[in-house]
Amino acid sequence: DLSTKSERNAIVEGNQYFHDGKFSDAEAAYKKALTDNPNSQMAAFNLATTFLRQAPELKNDSFPNPQQQGGDGKEPQLSQQLSSAIEILQNLAQNSPNPAIVSLAAYDLGNIAYRQQNYPQAIECYKEALRKQPKFNDARYNLRMAQLKNKDNQKNQNKNQDKDKDKDKDKDKDKDKDQNKDKDKDKDKDQNKDKDKDKQNQNQQNQQNKQQNKNGMSGQNMEQIL
Repeated sequence: DLSTKSERNAIVEGNQYFHDGKFSDAEAAYKKALTDNPNSQMAAFNLATTFLRQAPELKNDSFPNPQQQGGDGKEPQLSQQLSSAIEILQNLAQNSPNPAIVSLAAYDLGNIAYRQQNYPQAIECYKEALRKQPKFNDARYNLRMAQLKNKDNQKNQNKNQDKDKDKDKDKDKDKDKDQNKDKDKDKDKDQNKDKDKDKQNQNQQNQQNKQQNKNGMSGQNMEQIL
């Protein structure tokens, strides 16, 4: 079969370019293999791997975290290479009849999710890789690492929730203190008002007494004498 022979030659050529670090040339070779045989799962997987090697997120160690939205409320945009790699790997993981291909595709998807700090998704991918290849030691090791990271995240989330609760309690305490202060102020105002009334009454009484001293006696005393 000329098509199969051409496909295999293109894959071998692509592999050589890949090992030499010539990823754009490897990409072209794997695409040629897929042109010759669109169902070539090996060519598809190798193409996805080549896309990952060219993804700026991997080159610059700047993987976006899909759990964290940008300032505009949208999820971070993935590069074309990373998006293409994920699409190919997901298709292989879901549809390939070859357990080895499924396992490798799930493993790579797990690594991508791990780098995105999406540890629950990484855990599921590594488990799928192990289901298809139980002796896949790298997948088993990465699964354990993802589980530990996920547990740490859950602890940190619980700590943050406890801190928020403590903040709310402190706010309520401050409100109660302010309310008690206001009540004390109101009491002081009322007491001061009562004192002012007492002073006014005393002043009035003093004025009456002065007037009585001037006249010599009060009107009541005068009546009694008469």
